Amino acid sequence: MDPNLFHKKTIQMKKTILITGCSSGFGKLAAEHLAKQGHTVFATLRNTQGKNKEVAEEIKAYGEKNNLKIYVVDLDVTSETSIQKAMDEITAKAPTIDVLINNAGYGNIGLQEAFTISSAQQMFDVNVFGILRMNKAVLPIMRKQKSGLIINLSSGVGRLVFPFGGIYAASKHAVEALTESLRLELAPFDIDSVAIEPGGYGTTGFNAAIQFPDDKNVLESYGSYAEAPYKMMQAYASSLTEQPDPMEIVTIMEELINAPFGSRKVRYPKANVAEMLHPLNKVSEEIQGQLGFDKLVFNFYQS
Repeated sequence: MDPNLFHKKTIQMKKTILITGCSSGFGKLAAEHLAKQGHTVFATLRNTQGKNKEVAEEIKAYGEKNNLKIYVVDLDVTSETSIQKAMDEITAKAPTIDVLINNAGYGNIGLQEAFTISSAQQMFDVNVFGILRMNKAVLPIMRKQKSGLIINLSSGVGRLVFPFGGIYAASKHAVEALTESLRLELAPFDIDSVAIEPGGYGTTGFNAAIQFPDDKNVLESYGSYAEAPYKMMQAYASSLTEQPDPMEIVTIMEELINAPFGSRKVRYPKANVAEMLHPLNKVSEEIQGQLGFDKLVFNFYQS
């Protein structure tokens, strides 16, 4: 962990944490690890009685075996009804929610023209509108208690772009904008909004869930060039001589949770290509600071 990530002493306090997308990857790993640190964790995922029944039972068993406060809750970030039902279940057990980790999401790769509008909308429904729905569900609680932390799982491509990944990158660019704007809006309530920007983590199951173009007619019209996205993805994967440990991301989450309000930065890139974002993020932070919106919101709040 970079010792310069946090410029104030961390505070070790037990929190109530809600995490989306716990069926695999960072979400599942974070739920189990943070519960082991003594936090109360609500690990949410879709289809706990169907497709994800096995992993839901695995998380429950892990909690029972280690005597942890980890609760599995069925939640689909694309459904307001599902979210409300989940929130009713969660708030019945815990009156406060200190941390929301918006982890649910997936990627796609392929010729941009060859994705149907419907498939692009589905991606934004999960990656972008899913965050908005969860924030709307949790923020009334955080505003009332005048404290809270929202961690959004963005991506290195939330700041950069690469060919054949425009739709996914666009969804993560949106996450970046939502994160930083919300951070400014909620500062008077002592609520932080931050983005973690992972690079490529090949052992999280993310690659297995990647979706590909679904407009076959367009793909055929590109001829052999339609194979370019897959060749590029294979070349990138083979260029990684060492797979980063996904616990790096969970460690950042843990540090953020323990850090006091006012000490957290807005963005945390980690691993391979994402590490190149540090200069870009620094310049962005300086320009954003020069605009003075962070001070302006307090004037509005006090008036």
